[in-house]
Amino acid sequence: MFTGLVSHIGVVNSAIKKGNDFRLEIDVDWCNEGQKSNHDGLILGESIAVRGVCLTVCEITQKGFVAQATTESLSRTTLGQLKRNERVNLERALRLSDRLGGHILQGHIDTVGKGRFSIQSANFKNHTPTGGIEMWIDIDSQWQRYIALKGSVAIDGVSLTVSSIDKDGFAVVLIPHTLQQLDQHWQSYPLRVNVEFDILGKHIERLLSFNSTQQQAFNHSKYNEKSRENNTQNTQADKRLLQKLLESGYST
Repeated sequence: MFTGLVSHIGVVNSAIKKGNDFRLEIDVDWCNEGQKSNHDGLILGESIAVRGVCLTVCEITQKGFVAQATTESLSRTTLGQLKRNERVNLERALRLSDRLGGHILQGHIDTVGKGRFSIQSANFKNHTPTGGIEMWIDIDSQWQRYIALKGSVAIDGVSLTVSSIDKDGFAVVLIPHTLQQLDQHWQSYPLRVNVEFDILGKHIERLLSFNSTQQQAFNHSKYNEKSRENNTQNTQADKRLLQKLLESGYST
């Protein structure tokens, strides 16, 4: 589980796709966490978010780590486009003692969004009084229901607040601090980003989708089960009553 606060920027050492496997080697300096060495504290099997995608550390190197991505991850994210020397947002999994500075993230990307214009154009057109910029991300219509004004959304693993919504997508405000943290691919155009919607909203939708028809079918099934149970109990009671009558001399 993650919270959407980028702690480090890694550099892609290699990104190799072989068959259904995608091997990603990333160099990163963890030393600002106080470790004695570059990989101190990082363990095999640990979860780490790379541009918002939850990956598993499968090898520890002198300069960082190696992770592998599945075909499913590649089909839903921008990981397959990574190239050597490209910078990527990183966040290690939360400890139970950590603050939830952003919002709850799983690292399970829902879709790839597209920047409506370049970040340079956004900086020129949509400059905010605080020195940040309003950046618009376009998404397919099927995902619009998960966007709520002033709600949370994760873009490339960064927890952001939705500032505006229209028929094609949504906008987020990037403050100067966030702009400094973003990796270099945000400077590219067309911009493609990994989007993860709020897990709470998705769970609520799933609960509400358990509609009345399903509930009625469930109730009917439970009623039939209870009826069978009652019939069995009644039959057993009738047998006991008949046995007592026979024992008392009653003749059928």
